[in-house]
Amino acid sequence: ILNNGRDLHANIREILSGTPEDHLFIPERIEGHWRSLRSVLAGMKQVHALESHVAHSSLAYCGIVDCIAQFRDKLVLVDWKSSEKPKPVVAMTYDTPLQIAAYIGAVNEDPNYSIKIREGLIVVAYQNGNICETFFLTENDVKVAWEKWMKRLNQYRQQQETSGANIKSK
Repeated sequence: ILNNGRDLHANIREILSGTPEDHLFIPERIEGHWRSLRSVLAGMKQVHALESHVAHSSLAYCGIVDCIAQFRDKLVLVDWKSSEKPKPVVAMTYDTPLQIAAYIGAVNEDPNYSIKIREGLIVVAYQNGNICETFFLTENDVKVAWEKWMKRLNQYRQQQETSGANIKSK
């Protein structure tokens, strides 16, 4: 699964960097995922970042953004997912909206980025080649996810403080 994800991300990175599709090596095991993504990839324009490190210095977290690009005339932060099972609703992507909100917050705060993002896109590619699912996250969706992310980040920090205090008392 990790190799499939790595190879799929590598091919996405290459195609969005301008490599013609007939110059790509697409391993047989991810051909279905690739077919699934074609329609979305064709709609990606003005790519600003691919597999790019981001850090939120004041909140002390970091990560790797899959993609920032124009999609249907909107600047979005994209997270690519692959799946063997159908995911027809955004809730089936679990914490991906929180991940996108966290990355948007970091990109908007990181001095290495000169863009501001307000919306996100989750793209789920299917192994069987069915057309991928796309879940557009509006500015309001991102705000709701950001609030949940902040709550989770604070819970994590409180838990770390508590475990650190327990270790010191032993």
